[in-house]
Amino acid sequence: MEIDSFLLKVEKNLMLGAGRWVAEFNESFREFAAGKHSFDLYVRGSVRTKGLLLSRLFAYFSLPDYNVAFYAKHVPEDDFNLGELCKAVEDRAAKGNVKWTWLVLLRSGSFPRQLVEKVDSFNKPELGITLVNVAEQDIDTSSNILGRKALSLVRVFKQGAESASRRTTPALGAQAPGRVSRLHFGDIGKSFSVAFILVTVIWAVVSHYSLGRIYVSWQILLGNIAVSAMFSAVFYKFRYHRILEYDDKIFALRIGRTTLAGEWADFSFVSLYHKGYGVFAIRLYLGGPDSSDFVELPATDLGLDPSAFRFEIAQYLQHG
Repeated sequence: MEIDSFLLKVEKNLMLGAGRWVAEFNESFREFAAGKHSFDLYVRGSVRTKGLLLSRLFAYFSLPDYNVAFYAKHVPEDDFNLGELCKAVEDRAAKGNVKWTWLVLLRSGSFPRQLVEKVDSFNKPELGITLVNVAEQDIDTSSNILGRKALSLVRVFKQGAESASRRTTPALGAQAPGRVSRLHFGDIGKSFSVAFILVTVIWAVVSHYSLGRIYVSWQILLGNIAVSAMFSAVFYKFRYHRILEYDDKIFALRIGRTTLAGEWADFSFVSLYHKGYGVFAIRLYLGGPDSSDFVELPATDLGLDPSAFRFEIAQYLQHG
């Protein structure tokens, strides 16, 4: 297995719920800098999981409000200092109110026995360390709880091959950047429901005052459905329909009658964000990755490959 493929699988594994019994990871960055070190993958989340109302209430009242972080770094040579890497992620954890952190070092080959023994004896409770030999599918972890929990997060060797490559797969296949649009059937359903209820109420009021009773028949029902379909089409177009137009310099996102436009060069960070239920979006940060000033572009809702779209945008930010 290649390093890039392993990182894609781990990222997918984390964000689609592999660590849900420990934490919910929902946002991923690539080539992320912490201190003077760069990490190939950084995924963050929270102990409090999201879900249906009962799940949220249970999480709110029974689970601590801890932030968590997962770092992965490719170390093909032995010229790195484990202590410095640990300090880099621990310093960032202290600044970001992160309670639990996982640090994963990976390569296509074995690690020195001395390093394996050092990791095995590591016992700080807030940091779990994992060494992954991708070629031989061998995993060594620290002996603390977070180290043992890391096994469920990084054991992805038997999963199917990922189709997206971090450097070669564009978001739109053979198409060039341009105009992307897709019907969203969930929003169409909401639009039709609103229109049907409104038309039904109007007919009930009109028939009651004109006929003295609420007149119902199959013909009336079919007529209501037809009128609702026409109204819902207009409502969907002007309220929900998404259109994204972009090239390597600028983008414009239209949602209904609202338009959001910008230049890639204005943004500093790009992330892949999981909104829940398999729906992904791309977040663009104007400031640092911890800033609340960001723009969110839909990916799944537009029928795009979220991971590939993220890498495509990252290239635009680099060249902007």
